[in-house]
Amino acid sequence: EQEEAAAAAGAAGTAAGTVAGGTGTTEVGHRASNRVRTLDEVSMWEQLLMASFMQRHWADNQVSCTVTFDPATEGPQLPAALAHFQYMLKGISFLPRPTSGVPTSNNHDYEAEEKLLAAIVQPYAQMPYERISGRQYEQLRDGLSAPAFHQHLRAQQGQQPSPPDLFCDSDRCEVPLK
Repeated sequence: EQEEAAAAAGAAGTAAGTVAGGTGTTEVGHRASNRVRTLDEVSMWEQLLMASFMQRHWADNQVSCTVTFDPATEGPQLPAALAHFQYMLKGISFLPRPTSGVPTSNNHDYEAEEKLLAAIVQPYAQMPYERISGRQYEQLRDGLSAPAFHQHLRAQQGQQPSPPDLFCDSDRCEVPLK
């Protein structure tokens, strides 16, 4: 049921999920090239090194980074990792990653891929990002439509011009919802 709702929502639409009152979730599909390593292939230590590099050489404020780790193999190393990087990072978040063992699909064997994905036990009810099958990606992609930016950019004759851009200037953002 959730899969059907997510597929119907489109790659940038509202998806079914665990939500609290007045909130929702957005699902954005992405297909990675075979030349791009996935999170399953990048260790916790390498992610921490990249975050510390960005913190030192690029950002003048805190780098926002969520490091994924394998609870079985890298979980016991968390205290050592935090001790090593304590003076190199202003802040860091950790997210346990399910060990999937699901290879990147190149041959469109969607049934085998979906069977392996179904066996994964997610650490949380709603993960911030998760691997989906090639078929799910294609369903999300096919559900996309062009954004209607022009509705807000042009004022037609006899209509009011579009309202000014809204932004957050404190701990709250006021955005009118229709």
